[in-house]
Amino acid sequence: MLSSMPIIKTETASPPASPASVSSEDLSKKLAQNRKASKRYRDKKKADEKKLIEDVERLEKEKHRQELMLERKKAKKELLLSLISQKFSRVVYN
Repeated sequence: MLSSMPIIKTETASPPASPASVSSEDLSKKLAQNRKASKRYRDKKKADEKKLIEDVERLEKEKHRQELMLERKKAKKELLLSLISQKFSRVVYN
């Protein structure tokens, strides 16, 4: 059963370069590349955090607006109920 399986050859990775064979120019290029990548990562994280803070602020404003609307509706409901009760209390007692 195992003999019918195809044999897959994988490439082996080259051994890591010894520190002596890596030039200072290559190291400085790699360090510069790493610094740029780190800066991009930090900038992306800052942008994500800023967006989240803006979203939270927007949602807080929306919540406040909804709460005010609810209070207005409750006040209007109370007013209408009192007007209706006054109207019907006059009809019942007259």
